[in-house]
Amino acid sequence: MSKATFNLKQYRFENISATGLTVGPGVPYEMELKFHISFDAEVPEGCDFAVSIKLILNRRNDGEVEEAMNIEAIGGYAFEEGVEPYDIKEPLERTFAVSLLYGCMRPTLDTIVNNIGFAGLVLPYTLPLDVAESEEAGGQSSSD
Repeated sequence: MSKATFNLKQYRFENISATGLTVGPGVPYEMELKFHISFDAEVPEGCDFAVSIKLILNRRNDGEVEEAMNIEAIGGYAFEEGVEPYDIKEPLERTFAVSLLYGCMRPTLDTIVNNIGFAGLVLPYTLPLDVAESEEAGGQSSSD
């Protein structure tokens, strides 16, 4: 991909659910962050293709898993004028599409994370390259 042939036209949050911490301060616990990325989302009207990002934040403590946040967003993309629509298969194109949507999600994600008691947690500013590429291997997800 030498230049971008498409851009994010619209996005919407499909699901936002979050729960505050249920443990007191100073209690250690592990955090698990999962990303599920799909290029098979329902395409919004007026768009050529869609990407879905689902982000799940879990708290682990003594073998128990508590879901703290579950957010899904769908982005609709349109090809530039004069570009015939095609399947997005190149890893860099897929990464670009995912990065555009994730960049739009970040302000909302940061606000929610801060409001449910995770003020010290900083979500990644960008997604790791292998997260976007993992979709090519059959829709796998990646965790941090």
